[in-house]
Amino acid sequence: MAYVKELDIFRAVSQWIKDNQDKLGPNEKTNILSAIRYQLMDEKELSEVRRSKLVRSDRNILDVIKKSLTQTLNDRGRLEPNVNFAQENLIEVSQIDGGTMIVLDHPVNINYIEMELCSCTYSYYIEVSIAKYSWFRVIDHSNYDSPKYNVASSSMDATVTNGYPHWTIKVVETLPDKIQNAILYDDYKNLLLDRGYTYHDLELGCIEVQLAQPYLLSSMRMLLWDHQKFTYGYTVHVSVNHEDWFLIIDKSNKSCQSWQLLQFEQRLVVYIRVTGVHTSCPDKTFNLKYLEAPAQVSLAFIIKKPWKSIPWLLNRK
Repeated sequence: MAYVKELDIFRAVSQWIKDNQDKLGPNEKTNILSAIRYQLMDEKELSEVRRSKLVRSDRNILDVIKKSLTQTLNDRGRLEPNVNFAQENLIEVSQIDGGTMIVLDHPVNINYIEMELCSCTYSYYIEVSIAKYSWFRVIDHSNYDSPKYNVASSSMDATVTNGYPHWTIKVVETLPDKIQNAILYDDYKNLLLDRGYTYHDLELGCIEVQLAQPYLLSSMRMLLWDHQKFTYGYTVHVSVNHEDWFLIIDKSNKSCQSWQLLQFEQRLVVYIRVTGVHTSCPDKTFNLKYLEAPAQVSLAFIIKKPWKSIPWLLNRK
């Protein structure tokens, strides 16, 4: 795609037509010249176009130019990866309808927006426009604050980005999504069939989940695979950008089994990283059967006092 001054394009096209005029059909000249965006030319440039030998010799070309000046601008651009179009010297910032509007100095095609929020928590959406009349919502984070439903599920477009599915998962499942994202399905409820677990080798990697968008979380729940009463020590880190990680749970010196109900200070989360530190499993693997966030059980069930046996409870006076 071309990204130069339209006058330069007109000059190049005129020269090409001159060099190939004997090969062109009756309408090909006007078809080619109609692709030029004369609307982007100033009066001085348009004057050069009108005075050119090509235009003066063909009335039809002049008509094409006049018609082009009244038509909608055709989209054309160049590919510029990793370029920040919102640099301070290229933008205008103002307030509109209770929000902030950033005006770039020229139209651009973009597919990625990155911004940094301060330490407060927000709900927001991002809309874009060419002429400030029609707006299109491209990002909608207006409903991510403090979710009550499980956002760490495959149905909510969460994915497992690190970790290995145990071979038993591949035996009972055929869908790639259910194999890769096994810990994001509540199949643990089927006690008649062991659907395996997702694992990572100790000191090699982790189990990592990416949520579909940022969510404010303050709890999680995990089910460790303890088929033979295995115990585990682990840590849980979270991140928004996959670069800055924060430790929210440290059970590296504990011997944990089965369900883990985790509570922590509320924070914005996109990535969840669970790392095994030690295990009694002979394979030296950290094995996770299920993960949900936030926890879908009442946090009041967290036992803070020493456990009392059922007989003790029944016989107390």
